[in-house]
Parts: sequence; structure tokens; C-alpha cells
Amino acid sequence: MNAELIPLDKIRKKCVIEFDLVNKTAFRIGTSIESIDPQEPDNAVLKSDGKPIIPGSSLKGVFRSAYESLFDENCVWCKEIASKEKKKQFNENLESIVKLGKPLDGFHICDKCLLFGNNFIRGRLYFTDSYPENFKLALRDGVMIDRDFECAAEERKYDFEVVEPGAVFKVKIVAVNVEEEQLKKLEQIMNLIELSVVRIGGGKSRGLGVCQVKNYQIRWL
Repeated sequence: MNAELIPLDKIRKKCVIEFDLVNKTAFRIGTSIESIDPQEPDNAVLKSDGKPIIPGSSLKGVFRSAYESLFDENCVWCKEIASKEKKKQFNENLESIVKLGKPLDGFHICDKCLLFGNNFIRGRLYFTDSYPENFKLALRDGVMIDRDFECAAEERKYDFEVVEPGAVFKVKIVAVNVEEEQLKKLEQIMNLIELSVVRIGGGKSRGLGVCQVKNYQIRWL
């Protein structure tokens, strides 16, 4: 059966994608909360229990953005369902899928929305937060630029925290009702991570966020 026709409330197949994400260059996902501790850096790394973390939402955003770039589809229908006029038709299509096992004429969900979801469709990929097995933190200096004079702004020096190269983040993605072809597309994104085309975290234009994928495996449940 085509993956598009498998209703989300019925689990036909399920697998777990696991791999180690190792940062080859310094890496950072910052926090928007400023610390009142004067010993903390101006721009700290996002942490949980003292450990740097890659939120599942951040990793999902990386994969979704790369998926859009690689496999751009005509997503007009998916965008139109956000309108009030199309909502009724959308609900009728969902009922058709569940009851009849086939969509109404003209109904189509693009692969991107099918996998990652949108405002009306729940995605089929579940990304967990990733924590490192070992890591080292460091501080780097930065300076704001005065755009008018095209030089360093006076008294605008700051520091930011990074995770030093070599940290091993354990990544886990649960895929529900996903086809083999879609899994191969996800593997292509991992190849782009290996080639440094896809980077993770902030400061990409400064050379940060280059990562490597190791110990990739898929377990069917």
C-alpha cells in the first residue's frame, strides 16, 4: 500500500533510526535566555543538566530544510488546506482514507508534509533530544561590527560558548509507516551532513556545525 494511503492511527510498520553525530568543528545551539551569573558567557550553549543538547525540534528542522532543498515538490495542495475553504475538503479526505483506504480525486500529500507534518497533518518521524557521551566546552570571542564605519564597534566585544570538536551525540529517530524509498532519501541527507553541505547549529558561516555520521543503523520493530 502506498504510504500516503496508510492512516496515521494504524501502525503498519515502525523502525528506529540510530546514529552517532560527531562534530568535526566547534558546534553550538544557543539559548535565548540570558544568564544573570556574571561568570556565564554572553551567549551560552543550550544545556540540560549541565550537558549540551541538540533538541529534537532543531534536528527535525535541519532534516526538513534539507529535504525541501533536495526533493522539492509542488506542495500547493498542502498549503491550500490551511485556508478555511479547503478545511472541509481536507477533513473529507481524511475520512475517506480511514474508511475506504483511498483518497478522493485530486487529493495528494507531498512527501515532505507526509514525513514531517504541517499545521493539519501529523508527521511520521519522531526526533528525540540528543545528548553527548563526552564533550568539552570552550569560549570564543566575538565583536560587533559598526555597519556605518565598516569596522569593529567600540566596547561591543562579546564571548560565546561552543562545544569543542569530538563530542558524540546519540541521535534517535522513530519512523512510523515510512516506505523504503523515503528512508533512502533520509540517508541522502546524512550523506550531505558528511560532505559538510548540511551543517547543524548556529554560526555556520563562521565554520561551525560541521558534523560526521557514524554507526548508522535501522532497527525494524
